[in-house]
Amino acid sequence: MQLTWWENYARAGVVLGRGMELLFDPDLVDEPDTAYQIMITGMSTGQIFAHGHKLSDYFRGSHTDYVGARTMVNPKAKHANKVEVAKIAERFEQILLASKPKPQPKATVK
Repeated sequence: MQLTWWENYARAGVVLGRGMELLFDPDLVDEPDTAYQIMITGMSTGQIFAHGHKLSDYFRGSHTDYVGARTMVNPKAKHANKVEVAKIAERFEQILLASKPKPQPKATVK
């Protein structure tokens, strides 16, 4: 996990109810539980990330915008980089959907 700029460490700590702890000890964001809380809170609420973007801005119903979603974590990334990341994400989504368990037919009792 990486947060850029001290304001984001302070914001993350406050949003997660940890005060200035992450600002004064930024290595804490590398702890799995803390990293998870930052990602799940940031992506679902738009809090913590500097630009306030959240997953529902890019994914709702059948609408998916992987290129735009890259803006959540790196709004200044070059367009080519966003497209490259989007292609990887789309392929990953295809793999996940293809691996979804298929419903098994109900067994008949004789």
